[in-house]
Amino acid sequence: MQIQANMKKLRLGFLVVVMPLILAACGGDGSCDANFYSFKNCLNSSSSSSSSSVPVVYYPLGGNVAGLGAGKSVKLSLVTTHAAVAFAASSASTATFTGAGTVGWSFSLDSSKTLTHLGLYNTDLNADTTVGVWNSGGTLVKSVIFTTSLTGVDLDDLSNSNFLWMSVSNLTLDAGQYTIGGFSSADHFGAYTGSVIPSVVAGFNIVKSSLISFIGSPTKPTTAESSTYPHGFFGPNLRFLTGDQQITVDANGAFTFPTTIADGDHYLLTVNTQPTGQVCVVANGSGTVSGAGVTNILVTCT
Repeated sequence: MQIQANMKKLRLGFLVVVMPLILAACGGDGSCDANFYSFKNCLNSSSSSSSSSVPVVYYPLGGNVAGLGAGKSVKLSLVTTHAAVAFAASSASTATFTGAGTVGWSFSLDSSKTLTHLGLYNTDLNADTTVGVWNSGGTLVKSVIFTTSLTGVDLDDLSNSNFLWMSVSNLTLDAGQYTIGGFSSADHFGAYTGSVIPSVVAGFNIVKSSLISFIGSPTKPTTAESSTYPHGFFGPNLRFLTGDQQITVDANGAFTFPTTIADGDHYLLTVNTQPTGQVCVVANGSGTVSGAGVTNILVTCT
C-alpha cells in the first residue's frame, strides 16, 4: 500500500511540475497530439529551433538635407546588400597554399536571390585572382578578376570591409546549390578558422565551408573537408541584395528611410531624381551598419 501511495505522489508531481514545462516547449497550448512520436518530434523541433535561431538587429538609416529650394523635392534611393559570410580579421588564422589552385566553399538557396557582388578577402591579393560561381552541374555562372591594381573594385567598400568587392550587375541565382571559388596561379589564401558570422539573407544555407582543387585554371573546387586541408571558410565571398527603397524629401532637415536595415548590411544612398534647377550631392552615403543606426548622411543641394 505504501508503494502504491508513493507512485501516486510521483505521478501527481509529474503532472504538476513537468507537464507545464513540456507544454511550454511545444508552444504553451498543448498543440502536440497524444501520439508519442508526434509528441517527441514536437519537443525536438521546439528545442532545435530555439537553440539555432540567431537574432537579427535592425537599425534606422537617415541624415539631413540642406540647400533645397522652397517648393522643390529630391528623390533618394537606398540599396542595401549583405555579405554571405564574415569573420573578424583579428581572430582569424590562415594557411597559405602554394601553386595554382581554386579554393572556396558551397552553399544552397531555398529560393532565387539577387547576387550583387563577388568578393575576396582583402589580404589575399598576392596575384591576380579569379573569383567564380559554379552551379551544381559544374557550369561557371559568373566570374570576375581581381587584379593587384584593384581595377574595377568598388572603392567605396575599401574603408569599411575586410573584403574587396566587384559588382556583377544584379545577377539572379535560382534556387539550388552552388560553389564559389577563388583561383590564383601563385601562392594564395587558405582557410580562416576564426569566428564566422552567417548571412542574414533569408533562404541562404552553407553546405561545405572548405573545398579545394589544385588545377592550373579556374575550376570548381570539389574536394571535401578532410584532415589534409584546414577546416574553415576560404577567402572568396558573395553579397546579396537585401533592400531597395526610395523616399522623396521636400524640405530641408532630417530624413529617415521607412524600412530599417540589418546590422552588417552594406548601404549605398544615391540621388534618384534631382530637384528642378538644382543639383544635390551626397556625403557619407555608403558604409556598413555596425551596431548602431546611421544618421550622418548629408545631402547638399545647390
